Amino acid sequence: IALSNFSFAGDSDRDNVQMLSIQILGSYGLSGGWSLELSEITYNYDFHTDRWTTVPVGLRVGKLAQIGKTPVRFYGDVEYNFADSAVASEWTYRFAVVPLL
Repeated sequence: IALSNFSFAGDSDRDNVQMLSIQILGSYGLSGGWSLELSEITYNYDFHTDRWTTVPVGLRVGKLAQIGKTPVRFYGDVEYNFADSAVASEWTYRFAVVPLL
């Protein structure tokens, strides 16, 4: 999935937005409700500065379980950003519990 974000309207005294965002998705299901996935990695390119602002690589481990009658997804991931750490964190860690309603 690739999205280009460009300004086309708004206040003339504001900076124009000229960004390209690319998100890569991938998942591999393992037995017992476990999965191995790419994290929520999104690459961003800034056309104003002619450089990549985020270039992350990450991995997620997930588990689908049941609490009572409700399926719940647990996951944790780690991500490293190879680009400018002033724009985004160098390291990102996430943990989530998501009830599937």
